[in-house]
Amino acid sequence: DLAKMRGLGVKVLSRKAMWADDSIAFATVIDAVEEHLRAAKRELGKAFAASPEVEAALSGTLASASAATLESMLYIEDNILSAPDLTDPPEPLFKAMTVGVEAQFGLMEQALQVLESQLQARVDSLNASRLSLLGVLAVLLGAVAMVGVMIARAIAVPMGRAVRVADAIAQ
Repeated sequence: DLAKMRGLGVKVLSRKAMWADDSIAFATVIDAVEEHLRAAKRELGKAFAASPEVEAALSGTLASASAATLESMLYIEDNILSAPDLTDPPEPLFKAMTVGVEAQFGLMEQALQVLESQLQARVDSLNASRLSLLGVLAVLLGAVAMVGVMIARAIAVPMGRAVRVADAIAQ
C-alpha cells in the first residue's frame, strides 16, 4: 500500500494538481497503510512473545521499517496533502517513498529468513527424532526375534529329545 501511495503521489505531483478522487484515494491508502502497520506490529508482537530469538532478530528491523513507513506518510502529508501548491518535482517524493517501501520489503525478507531457519531447525529435530525412533524399533525387533528364537528352541530341543527317545523305544 505504501507503493500505491508513492504512485499516487508521483501522479499528483506530475500533473501539479490534486483532484477530488485523489483525496479519497490518499485517505483510503493511508488508512490501509496504518492498519497494515498496526497488524504487522501486533502479529510480530505475538511472535516476539513466543520466541525471544525472533524478537532479537526482528525487533530492530521492525522499528526501522515502522519509522520509515511513518516518515513516508509524513512526506506525503507535508509535500502533497498540506502543501500550499504542488510545484515540487515527483522524483524526490519517489525516492523518499522508496525508502519506506524497501524498509517494508527488508522486514518481510528478514522475517521470512528467521521463520525459515526456525522451520529448518524443527525439521532437523523431527528428523533426528525419527532416526532415534527407527533405532529403537530396530532394537525392539531384534529383541522380539531373539525371544522368538529362544521360545522355538525351548520347544524344539525337548521335542527333538522326545522324538529320539520314541525312536529308540520303537527300535
